[in-house]
Amino acid sequence: MKTFVTILLFCLIAPTFRFCSAAENGKSYAGIYCLPSGEKPGKPVDLTSKPWKANNLTGMALRSVWSVIEKNKGEYNWSLFDQGLALARQNNKKISLSVAAGAFTPDWVKAEGAASLDLILQPNFTTRQEMTWVPPWDSVLQKEWATFIQVMAARYDNDPHVSYSYIGGPGIYIESYVVQNQQDYEKFAALGGLKKWIEGTKALIDIYGAAFKNTPFFLAMGNPVRVPSVHAEGEAAVEEVVQYGISKYPGRFGVASHGLNEKSATRGANFFSNRIIKESFATSPTGYQMVGPASGNFIWGSVGDLATAINGGISLGARFIEVYEADCTNPQYTSLLTTTNAQLTGKH
Repeated sequence: MKTFVTILLFCLIAPTFRFCSAAENGKSYAGIYCLPSGEKPGKPVDLTSKPWKANNLTGMALRSVWSVIEKNKGEYNWSLFDQGLALARQNNKKISLSVAAGAFTPDWVKAEGAASLDLILQPNFTTRQEMTWVPPWDSVLQKEWATFIQVMAARYDNDPHVSYSYIGGPGIYIESYVVQNQQDYEKFAALGGLKKWIEGTKALIDIYGAAFKNTPFFLAMGNPVRVPSVHAEGEAAVEEVVQYGISKYPGRFGVASHGLNEKSATRGANFFSNRIIKESFATSPTGYQMVGPASGNFIWGSVGDLATAINGGISLGARFIEVYEADCTNPQYTSLLTTTNAQLTGKH
């Protein structure tokens, strides 16, 4: 009750803060979203067994990749999103949409002449994984991605059960991370580096801005050059594209971080994406995704105490928080998710 009174007073004193309704262009996207496994080549996902009836969830955060949805040019497989949307309608839930391009750009786009860069991805800087990335400034990618996003928006933008979307293309996955070592950075720089990355990411923002008129679209922030020698320049590049999106698409362009853990609140503004979210909270859509599940180990990092992590995200300005399925279905966290979902949505 104390929390509700505090929020109510905050809304009355500062009505321009959109946290009170968490709605942009008539769509509400606030709350706790369950994050099931993402769809990848050869790894389909069936959503029927997910916790659609859980009262402590606003909806599901759905993830796919371009090479699955449009394996062949002009032939679209929207089965994951369509299934999720049908289940959301049946259960009075919402879904968010994420489609990664980058390392999941279809082969036919490369065959049309798109540039590419071979990179080494090291989750948590341990396991090595070689991936081929198509940069966001490539003109072939931009042309074909714009067509794809226009088709996607025409299918989902007007549906009230679709609450938000992510911007695909800035990074290897959906986040805007690109290089993690000096050797890859030198290859990245030879193709144009951060200057071209900024230009390309702004173009991607415009692609989403032109297509999604009713649905907020988020940049999942990550330093594109996680290399000590240019780390600060990478953060500055992210800040530049964020300011571009906020100024050109106010109330529609949003910022998110996919690294929420128990240390996020204590790190606060010392971590650049946290600072950007907190500074953007007053005027722009904001959100977090957990770095991984608290129920078990995860290659990208440790969550620690889930309650501390979620409450930290709220204190930093989150309007939505995506929680891994293992935690959404863990009875240990039922009460926590009930309380925080109500706090985020205002349904006390």
